[in-house]
Amino acid sequence: MLNAIIIDDEDHCRSRLVNLLEVYANGKVKVLGSFSDTASLDVFLESNVPDVVFLDIELDEEIVFNWLNEKKDPPFALVFTTAHERYAIEAIKANALDYLLKPIDPDELLLTLEKIKSKSDQKPGALSRASEALPAFHTAKKKIPIPTQEGLVFVELDEISHLQADVNYTVIHFQNKQKITVAKTLKEFEAMLQVLGFFRVHNSHLVNLSKVKQFKKGKGGTLILENGSQIDVSTRKKEALLTALRAM
Repeated sequence: MLNAIIIDDEDHCRSRLVNLLEVYANGKVKVLGSFSDTASLDVFLESNVPDVVFLDIELDEEIVFNWLNEKKDPPFALVFTTAHERYAIEAIKANALDYLLKPIDPDELLLTLEKIKSKSDQKPGALSRASEALPAFHTAKKKIPIPTQEGLVFVELDEISHLQADVNYTVIHFQNKQKITVAKTLKEFEAMLQVLGFFRVHNSHLVNLSKVKQFKKGKGGTLILENGSQIDVSTRKKEALLTALRAM
């Protein structure tokens, strides 16, 4: 089991990375903890040695390179996570194993996990032992299975604009304005798709964020999608949605 720590001052970013690891790491990456600052990490490291630390570069007012300057050859792989490309050179200088841009893409995360596995194969100790238990990681999902009366239809995620609840059914809306109704609840689709760039903006709507063209202000607001669909946003989901959109 590969032991990981996540450091990020934004709750939704920590949750997303935890979900991505649960979905794609084939049960072989264990998140020992997630923290919002390096002080909490320092306390944790006094009695624990993780195999990898996923570290956000900007934590409130802190730039973590200053914290790293105090560390001498840390016994874990370091993976930076950030929404800013401008830190790439600093990340290289800090001997980071990898550098992931937010929102973290599942394919990029899988490549990072393979790098960790490859690196651990070359060094002794806990990290090497952990790598022996790691199989090849899942290939990131590009299609999802849709149950029909005839069996299963495999649909490209990029073709879906949004999904709409219809009691115990879900209506899947496509970019070309076609739609199909599936005997599966929206909650079930949310569990599958929330780590793949979809966001529950309303009790009745799950939206593919990559298809958002415009956000119009209002009590909760309205999303305008690329295919012209207009989706109302619930008031309680507004702030989390805007945060997710800004991170894209």
